Amino acid sequence: MRIIFLTVIFALGSIIPAFSCDVNLFALISGDAKRDEFVEATSEIAVALRRLGQNFEDSDQTKPNIKKLMEKWIRFSNRFRIYPPEWAKPDPNWKEKMNDLADLIGLIQKNYPIDQRQSHIAVIKFSRHLSYLYEFMPMNDLARFLLGFPALFDKVWNNYYGRDLKQLREDSTELYNAAMSLPSKLPAELRRESRKFLYAIEEMHRLALQNNPLTGMAFNLSLSDAETEFSGLNLKISEYGLATSKK
Repeated sequence: MRIIFLTVIFALGSIIPAFSCDVNLFALISGDAKRDEFVEATSEIAVALRRLGQNFEDSDQTKPNIKKLMEKWIRFSNRFRIYPPEWAKPDPNWKEKMNDLADLIGLIQKNYPIDQRQSHIAVIKFSRHLSYLYEFMPMNDLARFLLGFPALFDKVWNNYYGRDLKQLREDSTELYNAAMSLPSKLPAELRRESRKFLYAIEEMHRLALQNNPLTGMAFNLSLSDAETEFSGLNLKISEYGLATSKK
């Protein structure tokens, strides 16, 4: 089966004063080249998320974009919540993952425009958690490794927002260790492309350990930068074609 990487990056911009927004990587590892019904549906959600992220500060566009996202999600949930793709049927957490996504999309709608910061956080989390649906899809080792990064970033962000310094440092180190092992999985011609991502991860990790990342905006900006660089690297890897075939 051919695996296709679809990378959607949103730079949402500032939502409220003194708040630096996340930059989100949404990496979908999709089915064969013909793009089955599940792939098509998740791709439509990805497009809706990108449009929402690109216009988040414009209320005239955000409200209808949230409505469109809700409509696409409802169709997706009605189709796949009870009847997942064949490869996802062994996943014991499928319904739990779908319920989690439903809760997040509910928060997006509930908090906008009353609390744009929380609505924005829910948008980013939804886009990461959507990738969790692909956990049981057949894929090669590199694709499997890359698919783990949204969850690693999500854990660090959860601890940042939750003000859990000890766990944030532990999860930042886990993310750092995973990133440092990435070049060894890439061919020589792509290892050079990973340098900016690795530098951003090193800076994020340094701030997590040597400073109090829960004060000021330095860690927030650094973690956002690392996620942005990973998005760019992931796109280069997909264009190169390394992650386009099943193991």
